[in-house]
Amino acid sequence: MGRFELMTVRGLACVALVAYHVVGPTQDNGMHLPLNSSWHLAMNSLDFLRMPMFTVLSGFLYASQRADSHSLPQFYRKKVNRLVLPLVFVTTIIFILRMRVYHDSTTYIEALFFHYEHLWFVQALILIFAGMGAWDAFRRPSWVELCVAGFAAVMISRTFQITTFFSLNGACYLLPFFVAGMILRMYRAQLKTADLTTIAIAVVAIVILMQQASNAFGGNEISRTSVPAALCGICGTYLMLVHCPRMRLAEFVGRYSYSIFLWHSVAASGARHLLRAHTQLPNAVEFSLLLAVGLYGPILLHRLVGPVPILSLLALGVRASGRKPHHVAAANATTHPAPAQISDVGRGRR
Repeated sequence: MGRFELMTVRGLACVALVAYHVVGPTQDNGMHLPLNSSWHLAMNSLDFLRMPMFTVLSGFLYASQRADSHSLPQFYRKKVNRLVLPLVFVTTIIFILRMRVYHDSTTYIEALFFHYEHLWFVQALILIFAGMGAWDAFRRPSWVELCVAGFAAVMISRTFQITTFFSLNGACYLLPFFVAGMILRMYRAQLKTADLTTIAIAVVAIVILMQQASNAFGGNEISRTSVPAALCGICGTYLMLVHCPRMRLAEFVGRYSYSIFLWHSVAASGARHLLRAHTQLPNAVEFSLLLAVGLYGPILLHRLVGPVPILSLLALGVRASGRKPHHVAAANATTHPAPAQISDVGRGRR
């Protein structure tokens, strides 16, 4: 088994995320397709893998440079630049656009401080980094303690209706995957074994098979906050990291993963409105075009905004550098632990 193809896996996670939002979570958004359409069925089949992939990568990257008592203030400052500033800026832009285009009744305070669009993920990661950084700084946990914390988070998320304030519910949902990424980094050599691969394949196959059987025959739904769903996400990401071949195109996309995460919905939604105002395309053609725009629109934005000092920090969470070509800056923005960039969904000069 060779090295981990982190950038390739990150790129594939971006494709899965953008595809999901292009189709839309419900029939009232995205491509406005019936919930029983094959498009929704295909997207929902990745429910147990999509966000877990980003979060496992976040934990994996964080574990390469964990906070300690001396570095904690600097760690928090970097997270403010990387996560908090873009969260406020992008939330403001999306709030204004949705209010004007859709007449959305959500208030600005609700958008900024509660579960809002796809940005709940950033809110949840801010909480995870704040908590994990403090834990590491004052008493670095062992892998056993991390496992206990991850399992406790699954059970809390499964048992209680947790407040959506700053996506605390999302943080409980994501913590097991973040912890799994940390452990995978800490013991990456020991965990690359044939037996563990076999177990991971079996877990993913069984859970996905049961998920599809439930959808087809009306069985009990497997909640994404359940233990089987958590194991499926962890094992699926593990398999991707250990066995995924290098894919140049996915690797290129992965270099801009944070920018894509932040801005893909704006790019794809804008393109959809323009398309539907002038033409009606077959679903497959519309999906392909919007997927391309959702991926490459934010990449173009990154290249345009990257050299602008204040704007690059607000819109991308990276400090501008006029001395490096855009593609080099983008590569740097994903190799430093921030997750999954989002250490964070990528990583940049901080």
